[in-house]
Parts: sequence; structure tokens; C-alpha cells
Amino acid sequence: MKPLKIILAFIIFTCSPIIFAEDLDSIATTEDIENDIFNLINNDPPVSDSNQNITESTEFKNCENGEIIALNKITAKSEKLTFKVGEEKYFGNIQIKLHKCVKSLDPYKEDNYLLMTVTEYKIDEDPKLLFQGWMTSSSISLSTFEHPIYEIFAQNCF
Repeated sequence: MKPLKIILAFIIFTCSPIIFAEDLDSIATTEDIENDIFNLINNDPPVSDSNQNITESTEFKNCENGEIIALNKITAKSEKLTFKVGEEKYFGNIQIKLHKCVKSLDPYKEDNYLLMTVTEYKIDEDPKLLFQGWMTSSSISLSTFEHPIYEIFAQNCF
């Protein structure tokens, strides 16, 4: 009976972080997301200045402008939106903000990375954060923005 209690206690203590993980504050800032993705790409230790590893890199270029395609799936209306870094624009009732735009300089694997926040605004409701993270132009399915009405695709950095 005692070994059964020990095994049960072991299972409870090892699984409790998984069970109660929803109670943790898991909201990441855009700086956290930015550091995570580029530290993984460069395999460098975390840096205190979030722009240091990108501006000194020969593989990536910080761009001032970004371009996305926004699609309304119900009306079939699409629009190519051009942003300056830090700019916000509306498409329907969603607000899109571009935080950072980075272009890969590798000629064999061209890609664009856009750090964006998408917020939905409805009448008589609080704003709802729909997406916050990186979108890549080479692989649409890698960073999906899922919404029943809208679709957003990363296009270009320049």
C-alpha cells in the first residue's frame, strides 16, 4: 500500500505544473517574441538590446516598411496594405499594427518576417486581441491568423 501512495504522490507532483499551467501569466510582449525568434535563428544567447543581433547581422536586414494582403472572406474583398514600422491601419473592424519588419538576405532562401498585432473592435464590446506574433511570407501555414471573416498574409519588407 505504501508504494502505491508514493507512486500516486509522484504522479500528482509531476503533473501539477501541467494541470495548473493555465493559471500562469503567459502573455508575452512583442519584445519577448522578437528576442525568442531571432535568438533561435542565430543560436546566440539572449541579448539585452533587442535590435543588436539583427542590425549587426549579415543574414537579416531591418526594414522600415512592410506589406501585407488582407482578405475579407465573406465579401471577397482583398487589399494590399503598406505599413511603416509602428503604424496602425484598419481593415474592416480589425486593427493591424506592424511592430517590426525583417528581410532575409540569403539569396537561396528569401523571406520576410513581420511582427504584427491584430485586434478586433466590435460595437459595445471590449477590443479583442486576435493575433500577436511573427508572420512569414514564405510559409503561410507557419504563422496562421485564424478568423472566420478575415485572412492576413505577409507579403514583403522594404
